[in-house]
Amino acid sequence: MKGAIRAAVIGNPISHSLSPKIFSFIADYLSQPIQYHPQEVTSERLPDFLRQLKEAPEWIGINITIPHKEAVLSLADSLDKTVIATGAANVVHVSEHLLHAHNTDVTGVIETLENENCEIPGQTAWIIGAGGAARAVAFALGQLKAKRVYLSNSGSSVSIERAQKLANDFTHAFPETEWIVDEGKGPLRDKIKLIVHCTPVGMNRAKLRAGQEGFFSNLARLPFADGALAFDLIYRPENTPFLKEARALGLGTVGGLDMLISQAIASWEIWFGAIPEKQPLKKALKAELRSHLKQVRPIFLTGFMGSGKSKVGQALAQKLGWDFLDTDREIEKNERLSVAEIFARDGERGFRKYESHAVSQASQTEKTVIALGGGALLDSDNLKHILESDALLIHLDASPEKLRDRIRNSPDPRPLLTDDPSLERMMTLLRQRSPGYARAKFRLETDEMTLNQIVDKICHILTEGSSQ
Repeated sequence: MKGAIRAAVIGNPISHSLSPKIFSFIADYLSQPIQYHPQEVTSERLPDFLRQLKEAPEWIGINITIPHKEAVLSLADSLDKTVIATGAANVVHVSEHLLHAHNTDVTGVIETLENENCEIPGQTAWIIGAGGAARAVAFALGQLKAKRVYLSNSGSSVSIERAQKLANDFTHAFPETEWIVDEGKGPLRDKIKLIVHCTPVGMNRAKLRAGQEGFFSNLARLPFADGALAFDLIYRPENTPFLKEARALGLGTVGGLDMLISQAIASWEIWFGAIPEKQPLKKALKAELRSHLKQVRPIFLTGFMGSGKSKVGQALAQKLGWDFLDTDREIEKNERLSVAEIFARDGERGFRKYESHAVSQASQTEKTVIALGGGALLDSDNLKHILESDALLIHLDASPEKLRDRIRNSPDPRPLLTDDPSLERMMTLLRQRSPGYARAKFRLETDEMTLNQIVDKICHILTEGSSQ
């Protein structure tokens, strides 16, 4: 395709970006040939990379992700008003050897609210976070003439100062809107119509720090208006901890996938001009992205001790080219003790606490095969984490006699069978755990199957179930 129009998404790292899939889809949908690829660019290389863009006639533009959204401002030839207000750019248009910086996140926010029929003029909103994404949301709310916007950004002095700077900046930009930094010290003046989450908490690949599992529990103290909407900018996973908490409070919810699509289409329009009919494109693109995200969702293997979860998980991960994680081994690594030693020190209840954290973390991964402990699904929260993350749960089953033989021949200690390794004791545990196993979407009887046959069967499930 010599001489074809070129574009790229740049960042460091960049392998996680959905932009190549998005823009390739748009190009095919609109029959507009374009070479679009991800390009890892370090901060040191950024100035030279942008200079080269200006001299290359085949380039139409770039999308920008972390860590270059702020750095590009001093290197561009022009900044639109959204870039100046938000302090970040996510799109550059290359035209006549000049670089023009834009921020289409604002468009993404506005179009998402319009699609959800969330009327902002004269209403009160709440923003969680004070980074670049929060500034894009703030700009959109100011432009939509919100009456009042509360800002919260955790409890540290640095975080509060950052929120205060956002409030000061937007008080100047949008004086008709009242901007208030909330420190949780008093009641609110009125009810909230919109609450927007703009932090990485709950995002795939971003591990929760200690104590963050209840990060959104304070939503219950807020007064919400009828028909209030909770909007999470995160799109991986679609069903985030924030949205789960909001849904439990009876709020309407929308995730970040709609915003991602709208801001991408806005980028395309900056480069190529307006698209007359965008709704059919948005609908088709959303279906394509949902299908893709299902194909990279984590796979959990559950089953009784001796069912082969670890061996199958390792072999499956190797065949798929994915990561493998055993929650028991993860707990051992974190606690620097064996499972048997943790049981001896903390008892089963203590072990289950560590297991719950490991399952919660694992449910937020992508392209990972996870072997669960045999009793992990006794905890309803573990099952909830797995099912609500849209992960694929597969039960590896075998006859009690086969399980007993495998356990006897295994060198791994089984703390719950140490005192009583009888078949009767094993059957008691199996009956207790069966309701959890029954929640798996797929169940494989493995008595007469080889390891390779089990792996092939799961791969077939993935192929057949990717469109479900």
